[in-house]
Amino acid sequence: MLKDIEKILKFTKKLGIKTVLQSNGILLNKRLNYLAPYIDWISLSLDGHNEKTNAIMRNTKQFKATIEILPIIKKYNIKIKLGTVITKKNYNNIKDIGKLIQPYVTIWKLYQFYPRANTYAHKNKNQFIVDNNAFLKITKEIRRAFPKLSISTHSVKEFDKSPCLLMNPNGDVYITRNAKDYFIGNLVKQPERLIENYKKMNIFSEINKNFNKTYKDKKHEKSRTIRH
Repeated sequence: MLKDIEKILKFTKKLGIKTVLQSNGILLNKRLNYLAPYIDWISLSLDGHNEKTNAIMRNTKQFKATIEILPIIKKYNIKIKLGTVITKKNYNNIKDIGKLIQPYVTIWKLYQFYPRANTYAHKNKNQFIVDNNAFLKITKEIRRAFPKLSISTHSVKEFDKSPCLLMNPNGDVYITRNAKDYFIGNLVKQPERLIENYKKMNIFSEINKNFNKTYKDKKHEKSRTIRH
């Protein structure tokens, strides 16, 4: 959707920064041919093994778009990180998701459902959240079921401990800490102020640690990173 995305990726690549394009997959196929030379990773999401279960958490078009784009991305030799949020709704079908993505994904990241304050997720947390023991159990089962897949996990405890960067479509940027969102600025309207506030929070090392935990890539361990 961002008109200048190709220019941004080219510029980033020239700086030697590892590039990760996060997408819901719906429009990706239309522009991937132009963007592929400047992308190291593509980050996608899939929370269901079919359209019905995935639509509980995602856009109704997102399941089909993601399944169709996976083999196309693979042809471009771009690494794929796919995230799955584990909830009560999909708990019994996580292995089925694994079977769909196994031929294509470099990293599969399993997230424990995280009910951020003042969000739809928090209002409906009792319908979705799985406890710590259940999350630990299913992640162990998944590792046994898919030994060739590189699997990373992120629990509620880890969410509470380390900050997360979030950006809304209008450019508003938030830091999430202890389930609460803290506004730090707008990337479109006041980018300089946003950067100043970000520096004051002194959280880059934690965000970078999260990034490196997810994007395990021994060939590019020394690459600089800029986002979670």
